[in-house]
Amino acid sequence: MSGHGPALAMEDTKDLSIMLSGADYSLVRIEWMASSSSGRSWMGEEDLIDLEKTVISVGYVIAENDAYVTIAGSVTLESDNTHSYSQVLSIPNGAIIRDRKLRVR
Repeated sequence: MSGHGPALAMEDTKDLSIMLSGADYSLVRIEWMASSSSGRSWMGEEDLIDLEKTVISVGYVIAENDAYVTIAGSVTLESDNTHSYSQVLSIPNGAIIRDRKLRVR
């Protein structure tokens, strides 16, 4: 990935968190089990395995509590000194398989 910015890794090197107007946002990689639906009214046992979907999401942690973690793909500082977010995703803690704070090599 030469020429496209720093390579991402989960090593203990340089933290990729950002500080924006006093708020610290950690960049994380979260692997989680997604809920899914077959879209069919009846299905056999052999079809159940196809419903298991593992998702990997990357973003800045903007909120977390005992029930979930919320990440955003982008964070911006508005003219009134508030923050706005895009590509927001809340993931239930019970669905998280593993998570890592991303660092640069």
